Amino acid sequence: MIVDAMHELQIALRPACVDDAQLLFDWVNEPSSLAGKLRTNEAIDWATHVAWFESRCDSEDCQIWLAELAPDSNLVGQVRAERFNDRLEIDIFVSRESRSMGIAGEILRQAEALAKERFDEDYIFACVRHGNLASQRLFLGVGYTVFGEYTDHDLLRLDLNRSHVD
Repeated sequence: MIVDAMHELQIALRPACVDDAQLLFDWVNEPSSLAGKLRTNEAIDWATHVAWFESRCDSEDCQIWLAELAPDSNLVGQVRAERFNDRLEIDIFVSRESRSMGIAGEILRQAEALAKERFDEDYIFACVRHGNLASQRLFLGVGYTVFGEYTDHDLLRLDLNRSHVD
């Protein structure tokens, strides 16, 4: 739970479903989203998105969660955990309207716990494009450490067995 100066903000994650395809399509094609992507930097067409989304929903190696903000269940972001290159990777997106609310760390924390339970992994990794300072601050701020440095990105790692300090 995040405490705001005016009220408490409660975040809950729920699994994505087929009805979420349009919202995720809109989010992935936002310029700020594309600018931070490592593997995609151009707008994605609807057919490609639907094929990708359906394959992820059907995969045992992937889980996408949507972040809802209580009390109205407004959707404020998404987080995906996926086995990729023999490791578990995490990816997060917070809607433009919700970025100043300080909720990304809580979304990550909840997703990490769910990913640990679902995938039974000891570590989770984040690939952060060089220049994506907001993502670098976010992941480092919640306990990830630099595991590898590459030409276009840093590989950050979090030990899923650590204790959270609240």
